[in-house]
Amino acid sequence: MRVLVLAVLVFSISVYAELQNDILWKNYKIKHGKTYKNQVEEIKRYAIYQEHIRSIEEHNARFEKGLTSYKKGVNQFTDMTRDEYLAILTLQLNGKPTKTGNRTIFKSSTDDVPDSIDWRDSGIVTAIKDQGTCGACWAFSATGALEAAYAQKTGNLVSFSEQQIVDCSKVEPYGMAGCNGGFMEAAFDYVTDYGIQTETSYPYEGVDGSCRFSGEYVTKANGYIDLPEFEEDALVEAVGTIGPISVAIDANNLAEYASGIYDEPCSSFVLNHGVLAVGYGIENGQPYWLIKNSWGVSWGEEGYFKLKRGENQCGVAVEPSYPLL
Repeated sequence: MRVLVLAVLVFSISVYAELQNDILWKNYKIKHGKTYKNQVEEIKRYAIYQEHIRSIEEHNARFEKGLTSYKKGVNQFTDMTRDEYLAILTLQLNGKPTKTGNRTIFKSSTDDVPDSIDWRDSGIVTAIKDQGTCGACWAFSATGALEAAYAQKTGNLVSFSEQQIVDCSKVEPYGMAGCNGGFMEAAFDYVTDYGIQTETSYPYEGVDGSCRFSGEYVTKANGYIDLPEFEEDALVEAVGTIGPISVAIDANNLAEYASGIYDEPCSSFVLNHGVLAVGYGIENGQPYWLIKNSWGVSWGEEGYFKLKRGENQCGVAVEPSYPLL
């Protein structure tokens, strides 16, 4: 028994010495602000990191051979287990309540849809934000759509408060779970009833808190529009002619995305992440959606990703919606 304990101790010391001399690991910790409670925890994280590095290298070898249309890379999730990553994907769609009085169904009204568009060029998309480990993707998706609609209406681009939505929409009739999940339409319902403060006046904390809404708001919504399910052409029309649209996707395998057009096999029905479609186009002959994420600028293409368009990739056309202002 003593021999086994000694062997484990020697191995741990050896691994710890190895990771201390790994420049890439040191730089990774600095870049992503990683700290660990003790040597045992760091050794565990280093092993997870190395496993991900091998997976990334194998995938990118396939990319170089033209077998996939996107690259993987190192980011804040590289030292996390799959279960830890999945824990932040908390979009809740099953059995979602709706205040039908605030909801309208999208109806096609034009054939004049641009071949491509990027709403960032119009100055109506705020900077990339970072939800951290709080499962508030749904709130970020909703504020992104609200910010764009408000900028179109007033000419002023204002960053709105996700924390207000996280803290204040837990009560009925919204029934959201804060950092443990929600959905965009409930956020639109809440903002229809109460209005939304600025990010500055109600800053993001990344944890559940009690509602501190002051009663003063920048704007209210006037309900929201739901697009027809599975009709990707309707989503193209909405993004192309109206503006950024909140969408839900299956993000189970999205963690290591770095660049290119995401074409990984994924579900069109089990959706767990709320994001914002801010444009679309064609790259190297392949149609794509341009999506704003809420995982910081060090993830993906400076916080954005491209998603294969035309086949309802990852369920992008199942739950689109946008607020009315």
